Amino acid sequence: MVVRTVAFVILRRVLGLVGVGPAPDAKDVEIAVLRHQSMVLRRQVARPRYTPQDRTMFGHPGAATGAGPLGSDATGHHGGALIR
Repeated sequence: MVVRTVAFVILRRVLGLVGVGPAPDAKDVEIAVLRHQSMVLRRQVARPRYTPQDRTMFGHPGAATGAGPLGSDATGHHGGALIR
């Protein structure tokens, strides 16, 4: 992927010097840079390995602490707007 991106940038520069093809837009350069940054970050950061306990806590944060449904307090009030 990186090789294709670099080859694309080089080809665009050569065509620009010769005067053939469209001038590189800032958008194209930005896309090439963002692809490169994305590839670098993927190599540096390993995906986290979640345990079943982690999955339970992420699935329902209140399950680990004994709290009720999301958005409710101990009285069961959901904190909605007051109707006047």
